[in-house]
Amino acid sequence: MIDCIFENRQSQGVSPQFALRQRKMATEPGGFPRYFLFAESELESFRDQVLGRWRFVLQLAGSNDRFDATDWEPGISQERLQLLTVIRGLEELDQPAAVTILTPSSYVIHGISFGLKEWRQNNWLWERFGDMVPITNDDLWRRFDRAGQFHQIACRQWKVGESFLENVGPESNSSPATVAKSRPRNRAARGFASRWAQRISRIASSIVSV
Repeated sequence: MIDCIFENRQSQGVSPQFALRQRKMATEPGGFPRYFLFAESELESFRDQVLGRWRFVLQLAGSNDRFDATDWEPGISQERLQLLTVIRGLEELDQPAAVTILTPSSYVIHGISFGLKEWRQNNWLWERFGDMVPITNDDLWRRFDRAGQFHQIACRQWKVGESFLENVGPESNSSPATVAKSRPRNRAARGFASRWAQRISRIASSIVSV
């Protein structure tokens, strides 16, 4: 099940309609655990190359339990980076769950809402100037479809507000392939991580309680 809401807003609460959808999703048969997946990314130049910084947080509803992963990708487009960040969050789940994806990416939200079903039916092709051609980033959309098939997914175009990419970059991990729990490197970073974790908890709590 996929339910997406388009509302580009900051983290000051949620609409009653959105909260109602979340309560219904969480109480459907199966008793799945419920997670909020916060994902954001950006491109920047570093030593004459373009690098993509990404971060996601999986927050278990009604709990302080969360998984926070950060890393960077060399030579990647903005849209691929946005989608890849969400996919990696979903792939961390080891059991069926009710997942609310929160991302500022219009590309990801529109693809999930308006493209995914049709692309799947058309074998990941779309019509362009009279010819059927592969959709853009078809490999990642197939991967998203596989990762999401066992979950109940809702999504919301929603920017957390304070950038959570402040301490993510090529110098923050020993290898571009490393994905690890975030470990703040200094006092300023620890303060930032604490503020951001508190913000995540407030957002998750407001969605549950409205």
